[in-house]
Amino acid sequence: MTAASGAPPRGGRDGFTLIEILVALAIFSVVMTGVFGLLLLQQRVFARQGGLEEMRRNLRRGIHLIERELQRAGYGLPPGAAVRLPAGMTGDASVLLVSGMGLASGGEHGSDLFYVAHSPLRPDRLARRMATASSALAVEGTIPWKEGDIGIIADGMHADIFRVSRVDGGEILHHAAAGAFDGKMMKSYGEGALVAKVMLAGYAVSGSGDSAPPAIVRRVVDPDGNLGSQAVVEGIEEMRVRHSMREGVRVRLVARSRYAPGDPGQRTMEAVVGLRNAGDAP
Repeated sequence: MTAASGAPPRGGRDGFTLIEILVALAIFSVVMTGVFGLLLLQQRVFARQGGLEEMRRNLRRGIHLIERELQRAGYGLPPGAAVRLPAGMTGDASVLLVSGMGLASGGEHGSDLFYVAHSPLRPDRLARRMATASSALAVEGTIPWKEGDIGIIADGMHADIFRVSRVDGGEILHHAAAGAFDGKMMKSYGEGALVAKVMLAGYAVSGSGDSAPPAIVRRVVDPDGNLGSQAVVEGIEEMRVRHSMREGVRVRLVARSRYAPGDPGQRTMEAVVGLRNAGDAP
């Protein structure tokens, strides 16, 4: 029988059989699955490492921010000024500002809230006694006051915080309620009482129920007297602040990386800050 009368032999033709192609595809699929699996694993590892590094960076930023603010607390304020902040500024918390620092505990499971205040300028003095607690403040005029400024007035025994509603020459009007401020003072202050312009800011951690990720938020009063918040350090889910006369202020921040869901642990960072201007505390 000639070669033309039957099927050609296996080795006498080019190409692959269907079985060989299927086997090759199966091997290729296994190899590519392994390659993609390795790439995904590396991606998760890199994301986790990057997330942990970002978390540590956020902790350092948060500690640095708080240290800087606390070190300025009380600077330029009248000696012995202890003033309770308006309820419209602190919500349910009651915050007494002493030596430029006020603290409200968040309880066992919440984050703390603190406010810091300082003055960039030397205090003014009252040129004459206030007739009533709502009278204008006649100051000596060394500070350039304007509407919307926040100030503190103190006489060594009492202190009030106020918002400037209008400036008329050397007189500061404060009795108009606006935003968080009700325009009221506890007393009429006498001649010589210290009046200081105040830079005031509060710090807290945004609630876990918010749509945005947890963060340290900065609370400031706008020129209209309303309180606004802005996230300044993201990724911080808890803040603890403890103040003692012996140690100073101990700050503890807690963070968790959103890129490392498999990591059950939180990361914490602590710092102890001495209040440089605490010597005038009552």
